Amino acid sequence: MKQTLIATALSAVHVAMIGGLIASTMGTPAFAQGQNREPVEKTSKAVACPSGWSTTKNNETDTSRCFPQGSISPKIYAKTEKETCESGYYEVYRLWCSTKRP
Repeated sequence: MKQTLIATALSAVHVAMIGGLIASTMGTPAFAQGQNREPVEKTSKAVACPSGWSTTKNNETDTSRCFPQGSISPKIYAKTEKETCESGYYEVYRLWCSTKRP
């Protein structure tokens, strides 16, 4: 009886810990991890792409996205003006976070 009660209590603690872990990761923005392999949507067509990125790919221009200009393009992600960049990223044109200093 005592062992069953202890096992039940430990199971409840385990479930609570897993639930807490899931809840804590739900608030983390997915864009916080920059990338340099796929096009990135611009938050404003008026803002320029960061260094190493361009609105042109295969001689076609798309002003709503930035395309990496090779494998050495810095990792980037878009942000709002009020947000701050994650550690290791620098703010570029107030709307980008990049691993390359502006």
